[in-house]
Amino acid sequence: MMRTAVNNPWRKLHDLAGVLVKDVWRYAPALRDVARDHRQDGPWITLRNRNEVLETNPAGRGVHCRWTWSSELHACKVVPALGRRLMKLALAQWPISFADLPISTTGRRISFVFAHEGTERLPHLQHVIRTIFAQQGVQAECVVADLSPEPIDSQLPNGVVYVHVDS
Repeated sequence: MMRTAVNNPWRKLHDLAGVLVKDVWRYAPALRDVARDHRQDGPWITLRNRNEVLETNPAGRGVHCRWTWSSELHACKVVPALGRRLMKLALAQWPISFADLPISTTGRRISFVFAHEGTERLPHLQHVIRTIFAQQGVQAECVVADLSPEPIDSQLPNGVVYVHVDS
């Protein structure tokens, strides 16, 4: 039976050694719990994989990830305690909020289009829409193109642009 890299104990040891030697020195200072102004980014926001590049946002908070596809933070995958600490700091500074209607009427306008079908994942869609509505500084619009046999518009938050697509 062939072992995959995920189950290979030597690979795990190799990854752990790499994180301890090359990454912990970057993570430790960035993940310290220090009192800071929550209107500014904490040092945790600059954490990235070694082969990735970040650019600071010249217009304000946040960073721009200079790579094409999303990626997991390798060090957090190898040492989950780093990931837990990072998540705690990120949520303290950038909490997840919910709103039943869009709260911002100023700023850039952005539209989110969701293709959806059925009711199995409807609670997930409802929560995602409510987090989008809670965004500040942007005019958020949510469009749901629904492929369900029966319309679900009455189960979506007010303010959603709803299109029932007959299949």
